[in-house]
Amino acid sequence: MSARYKLRVHIGRKSPASLMTEESPAIDPILPDTDPTKGHYLNVVLFPLDFICDSPTMHRVFLPQYSSSDAVTFVIVAPATPCSAILRVGVYYDFPGEASLDATPERYWNHLLQLFLLESSVGQPGSSYPVGDGEIPLRVRLEFSRTSRFVNLDELSQRRISIAITTICRALTDSW
Repeated sequence: MSARYKLRVHIGRKSPASLMTEESPAIDPILPDTDPTKGHYLNVVLFPLDFICDSPTMHRVFLPQYSSSDAVTFVIVAPATPCSAILRVGVYYDFPGEASLDATPERYWNHLLQLFLLESSVGQPGSSYPVGDGEIPLRVRLEFSRTSRFVNLDELSQRRISIAITTICRALTDSW
């Protein structure tokens, strides 16, 4: 039977319960300038890959100018068989805080800001399947981060699709 877990994600100050194994750059410096009383709307997206997601895979969050977002929770189901398993969490820029949630923005949507990789060793208690460097049974690390600020928002249009290509290859095996 596969185990179910809750993956909690928030943007901002690092939680003492964080699974992050390395420091990641702050997201604020790559966001566009805005009125200090306003913040930004971001989308947190789960790519379950080796896991099953038993909840919506996308949540919109509001990131205040000088604070953290509220946490969002994804319900994930681990693979049924022992293995090394991965999932990704992407943070996308949606639109500035002064925009109305009821309006359909004509721009700003779907621009990837950061992408994180969760690596996990799934198996029986005491078993070990290599994760990353083989030393850590569960970790999250930054895989991608924009390095420049969005200074050209007037030139950006709504993206209908965002494609990310993985560098992790899984060997395909057949049982005969």
